[in-house]
Amino acid sequence: MLAVHDKKLKDAYAQQKKAYELGMFCLKYKIEKSDLQKLAHKKLITEEKEREHRYETRYD
Repeated sequence: MLAVHDKKLKDAYAQQKKAYELGMFCLKYKIEKSDLQKLAHKKLITEEKEREHRYETRYD
């Protein structure tokens, strides 16, 4: 029997569960996954710019 406590299996299961939940969310609210990906990317870029700005102003 395969050990379920293996970290890679747990991580893969968690990722699969998140993908399923995201798919169900998109179906429920009739949202395209690509639109969510664009929003997530935009938020990531914004956070990176904020971090860079804080770093630059900290050492001026």
